[in-house]
Amino acid sequence: RNTLTTTYTSGVDVPEWAPGKVQEIFPALAAMVFESGSAIVMDEEVMEWVVTEYPVMKYILDAGLRSTLALPIYIHGEPIAFFAINSADPQAYTAEDAETLERVVNQVSGVLANTRLRIERREEVDRRTALAEIGRQVGSSPQLDDMFQTLERLVMGLIPFDRFTVTSIDSDLAHFRHDHVSGESVP
Repeated sequence: RNTLTTTYTSGVDVPEWAPGKVQEIFPALAAMVFESGSAIVMDEEVMEWVVTEYPVMKYILDAGLRSTLALPIYIHGEPIAFFAINSADPQAYTAEDAETLERVVNQVSGVLANTRLRIERREEVDRRTALAEIGRQVGSSPQLDDMFQTLERLVMGLIPFDRFTVTSIDSDLAHFRHDHVSGESVP
């Protein structure tokens, strides 16, 4: 919860803020943006202060962007996203621009929430389908070795790993036996 991930960008290329990049959230900046509940206009002077406190913002200045208009997006009172536009003009944004952006975000926040919910539901359906497939295939394996290999392959589809081990333990917990091991060798 202490990070933000860039989802979409357009315009001036800032590789350090490309889609998929994960940044730590600077508490004071997060407080300024998320706790305000409204748009924040950052001119060049504010942007330079932000860089001293939140160095990753330097890349935005290095790309020639001198002002930012940022707005948190809330769903049911929870911050779920952060919307920002930037300009090379050091004094690009006004209070009127902030009000307009707030109206835009109010229009799209419901759509964003619905899209996220659809993605989460799809992922849950996919996970449950994979789990059902594990039960079906493992249950139909005629040999123990076949079952372990099938289980290994199907679990790999859900959770990446480098080593897969199934270990039996006797009833007094004193002895164990590796029934199946694959992947990286452990000395």
